Amino acid sequence: MRRSAAIGLLLALPACASGGSSPEAEVFRAAYACDDGTGFDVAFQDGTAYVTFPDGARATLEGQPVGSGMWYLNDRYELRGKGDEAMWTEAGEASVPCRATQAGPGA
Repeated sequence: MRRSAAIGLLLALPACASGGSSPEAEVFRAAYACDDGTGFDVAFQDGTAYVTFPDGARATLEGQPVGSGMWYLNDRYELRGKGDEAMWTEAGEASVPCRATQAGPGA
């Protein structure tokens, strides 16, 4: 799958995630590299973003209503974006631009 098509699937996830979890729910994965040298992996499933940091720490962010693109957050982190561009924010810190470097269903 071409990268641009894979990123396009990422944008469709919030719109497709309309109900509760189902065993058949497809997981879409993306790896992000940020301008400050950090990065993280995300598994998107059923309107939730499961973030894994390089040190193995994890965070769960819930999908939020958005007109276009994606928006996930919890009480500490926020991930917003469109296409392969994203902004990562940790509470009390400045937002950091990030880019999806790898993305795809079940990747």
